[in-house]
Amino acid sequence: MRKCSACGAEISADDKYCSDCGADLSEPDAINFDVDSSRILNGLREMDEIEFEHFVADLWQKLGWETEVTQASADAGIDVVAEKEKPYPQKQLIQAKRYSEGNTVSSSDVQQYSALKQQKDGVDASVIVTTSSFSRDAEKRGRELNVKLVDGNQLLDIIDDLDAYGLLEEYLDLSEEETEEAEEALETVETRDNVAEQVSPSESTTEPTTAVSEKTSRSHTQVEKEVGLPDTKWRKGVMAATGGWIVVLFGLSVLPDALGGFLVLFSWILLPIALYKDAAEVKQYTDWPKYRWAYILPSLVWIIAVVPGLIYLWKRRNLEPSVSADLSVETTLEGSESGDSGQDQEEAPVVEDSVDTEPDSGFQINSLEYKGNRFHYQYSDSPTGRWRAAYGRSHDTDDRFFLFGGDNIRVTEPLENVGTLDGKAAVSNNGVAAVIDNLDQEELSGKLYVFDSSGEQLLGHFLNANVEACTVSEDGRYAAAATLNPDCSTYIFDVERGEQVLKHENLDGNKTDIEFRSDDDGLHLYLFENRDEDPLYAIDLEGEVIWKSEELQRQERLQQLMESSRTDDLEEALDLLEEAYELAEEENEQKNVARKLADTHWSLAQNTEYDTDEWWQHLNQAKAYYTEILPWYDGKQGVAKVSRKQGKYHIDQGNEETALELFRSIAKLEEEYDVQLLTEADERRLKELSGEKVE
Repeated sequence: MRKCSACGAEISADDKYCSDCGADLSEPDAINFDVDSSRILNGLREMDEIEFEHFVADLWQKLGWETEVTQASADAGIDVVAEKEKPYPQKQLIQAKRYSEGNTVSSSDVQQYSALKQQKDGVDASVIVTTSSFSRDAEKRGRELNVKLVDGNQLLDIIDDLDAYGLLEEYLDLSEEETEEAEEALETVETRDNVAEQVSPSESTTEPTTAVSEKTSRSHTQVEKEVGLPDTKWRKGVMAATGGWIVVLFGLSVLPDALGGFLVLFSWILLPIALYKDAAEVKQYTDWPKYRWAYILPSLVWIIAVVPGLIYLWKRRNLEPSVSADLSVETTLEGSESGDSGQDQEEAPVVEDSVDTEPDSGFQINSLEYKGNRFHYQYSDSPTGRWRAAYGRSHDTDDRFFLFGGDNIRVTEPLENVGTLDGKAAVSNNGVAAVIDNLDQEELSGKLYVFDSSGEQLLGHFLNANVEACTVSEDGRYAAAATLNPDCSTYIFDVERGEQVLKHENLDGNKTDIEFRSDDDGLHLYLFENRDEDPLYAIDLEGEVIWKSEELQRQERLQQLMESSRTDDLEEALDLLEEAYELAEEENEQKNVARKLADTHWSLAQNTEYDTDEWWQHLNQAKAYYTEILPWYDGKQGVAKVSRKQGKYHIDQGNEETALELFRSIAKLEEEYDVQLLTEADERRLKELSGEKVE
């Protein structure tokens, strides 16, 4: 049922005006920021990178800036240049990072982007805009280097403050109608043909349960169904326009001029529009197409327009496979084994578990029907596989937590906001389950609940931060939760006593997953930077770090070396930086160390006797490291100043040809990167060495 955006009254699909307040319903409903903020943020995270850069540029225009999106810029890292003249001239260089929720921007990223200001003249600020968040160290580094940081929540605030939902809808399809269509598409895999008859209300007054076979831990009906992407009107538009181009290419010579002209105009206008609209709907179900502009732009060139249309339709067709869907449809009511006794009799759920298409499509459905509402859920199994903790969302009612055990649904509890990512629930071998209620993400709040297998709440702990992950020990004795910035900590709880054991401030930013593991030395909690990677480090129940991965040790040693290199003893600094250079693995790490090495060699050359082997060695090393960090501004200036120093030396020695080549290399660098590097004295020397008349 639709609701009036003005007064909230229920309205039918055919109503043109609200019967309660008289509002015109022909206008599209505004996006409800409080309700849809997580959906907006998820949509931004699913944009392709180029679209996100354009979105940021358009958003900054609404803030009063003139913006330009850089295309394949030689200045690495600049995505958007923003300028305005009032109340005084200002220029910002913006880096747009379209990241997933758990992929935080690190301090080393901020360190690199701080150099953006030096890559253009007259720049007042560097800005990093991300759909995720910044590590604590990154926020600290941003303050130190005066880099403005805008995380996902702040980005949502800007959109809300500017009321920029019209702009948002140009990039994202967030209409209620499309959401309902998406849910209808998901339900194409449903079947209820073999639902067992439910026990009458007189036979049980407890929570409904789901029967599970001994062999597979669920009873299943194998159903062969066509799980396809929705056949939208825009797909038909792509087909019609592509067909029109085929007729034009092969039959234009025999068609009447009027009909041929109409077909050309019709196909030329319709194809790019239909491609854009259909791709937007397809991306609700798959991660294809990653770059929709790769199809749209060629479709504007009439000679080759038929090619992207045919390729698009062929690839889209391959995303519509048949699947064997294991649908759990047998239900029973076994009051003696279900939790939450004393509750009213409720409708038995229909569970549909892990319905997948072929892996390439990225399309996965986990769903169940409960009390007439469909929940799309994610889950975590106990180590033995006996228990399953599931957390799901429904379009029409509250989010809900389910605990499956043995043959039954043992526990179900309503929640405010379970989120949409992995890691929000966990269950032990004895059925003790933890689940995160994210509450209001805009208020930076979350709550960790722990239930036993009968549904009794063992723990309910409020956390003043968004909660990323939770876990329980195999025996159910301990539970843990990891929070995001600004708290950025991990909490361990004693479930039996119902109290917090410790708070551990995470090393190196947010952690996306946590896991209890036992060994001969006892129970330890392992923390992960990314779910798909190995753990970063582990702590014991006292909060002491008892193990560090090689990667964390490398990062810490690198940071230690960089900090220690800030010494007045240049020779010592050089030794430390050379060790750091060997440790650096990522490109940004290597360039940051190379810049320090270049500056140190330059300083040593300044303090070394002129025209000695040592002097030349430091100059050449400085030039090599400055060249390595091109196209950073420090690299351009560094190469230029070393070449200038060497050129002046050769002028003094009478080696005019060598000097000329060195000053020409500065001019070439200036031309290549479109930046001022030659001084007036350099230009005068160039003319003199080239035999030109100097005025």
